[in-house]
Amino acid sequence: INIQFDPSTLGVKTAELSIGIREDATSVRSLKVPLLGKTVQRPLIQVTPSTVDCGGIRILQSIDTTITISNEGTDTLFVSAIGLQENNPHFQVLSPDTLRIDPGSSNNSVTVRFSPVNLTAQTDTLLIESNAPNNPILKIPLNGIGIAPVMEVDSDSLAFGRTSVGQTDTLELMLTNSGTDTLQISELFFKLNNGNFEILDAPTSFPLAAGRNVIIQAVFRPLSAGLHIDTLTIRHNTFFRDSITTVPISGIGISPDVMIIPADDPLFFGNVFPKDSVEKSVVIRNGESATDKLKVKEIRLEQHNEFTISFLSDFSDSLEANDSL
Repeated sequence: INIQFDPSTLGVKTAELSIGIREDATSVRSLKVPLLGKTVQRPLIQVTPSTVDCGGIRILQSIDTTITISNEGTDTLFVSAIGLQENNPHFQVLSPDTLRIDPGSSNNSVTVRFSPVNLTAQTDTLLIESNAPNNPILKIPLNGIGIAPVMEVDSDSLAFGRTSVGQTDTLELMLTNSGTDTLQISELFFKLNNGNFEILDAPTSFPLAAGRNVIIQAVFRPLSAGLHIDTLTIRHNTFFRDSITTVPISGIGISPDVMIIPADDPLFFGNVFPKDSVEKSVVIRNGESATDKLKVKEIRLEQHNEFTISFLSDFSDSLEANDSL
């Protein structure tokens, strides 16, 4: 026989269990078992929420979660200790070490702060020790993960090589967000801004979702011969609000060294009788300081038909350095 005592009010409670025993066909003997119970006060601890999931939080930022502690019992609840089981440094308890909570009170709380410093998932357990017989060491699982954008470039530098002055060459640079949060590109610019380099058809600021990439086209249009250098600067929000990635960029401008020999202006033929003729030679030369071929597109006379052209050597429309026509 199972007998259950479920008191609804405080105090001493009594009852009697009666068991009838049949002794013969006509008589029954009754056995009495006295029952005694005492209703006492006790605290009952309840918490909301029962687990804490901080989700994804930006690295170097933090989020606070409030846990409400209530006493649903009939006696005072004494919380003697509140702490972390593993002492994970990414979590912090922002509450007193002890609490006194009267019966029926639900205005007491514990605040847990999550402050990630890396992209690794973090866990711990909040321990609340009290005199509550229903749960003397209450455990609340804690978890969260740090998130952040991470910008990567597929090349540490851009080298264009040799490009004729006034002509253009294009190289591509891939920007990738390998992190777990949106990457915000806030500025793209050249440090020296000397006019030899530019970004082709690209906005100077734009977002880049986690796991995505974008192709940036850098253009080299040399304004003069010689080595040109600059630095492509990318300002973004990786880890810190104002992070900077730099990509050195270089190219060599090349050009011919045009020489007209003689350099007389005008080229004087002297006094010539009708029906006579005088010849003068003009040499077109690509000088020794040339860094590019001299490309002769056309040679013709303008404004008068009493001059004619003949070539003393085979005509070539492309002259290397030190070559002449």
